[in-house]
Amino acid sequence: MDSPSYCYSARVTKVVDTCVLQLVVDLGFHLTTEGRFRLLNVDTPELRPRRGTFDNLKCYETDEQKQLIIEAAKKARTFVIETVLEKDVTVKTEKADGFGRYLAEIWYVVDGKEICLNQELIDRGFAEPYNRR
Repeated sequence: MDSPSYCYSARVTKVVDTCVLQLVVDLGFHLTTEGRFRLLNVDTPELRPRRGTFDNLKCYETDEQKQLIIEAAKKARTFVIETVLEKDVTVKTEKADGFGRYLAEIWYVVDGKEICLNQELIDRGFAEPYNRR
């Protein structure tokens, strides 16, 4: 059975990694909480990739591959910082992952249009779809 989804207003206070954001979430009734949220269904390059052949976003075999992954991770993280850091967003949460972070979609508004950060990262080539739950 799927876990229920919940929507909250929030503010992005820190971009921990391209796919992990620190948010202050408005729970209503003048109550807030702060926590880390991992972008749902998104796989992004790592700033600190591991040596090996697990996949093309997180691991490398040569130093040249490592540098390419790090550069891609920096570009993706810069996009997220410029797009949502210190801005109001809507967070649609699902269950927590194994690290205690809630899996979430992050929505922001540009010129009156709601945009899903998760999908925007994929559409712009900063991430690949990730479907393991």
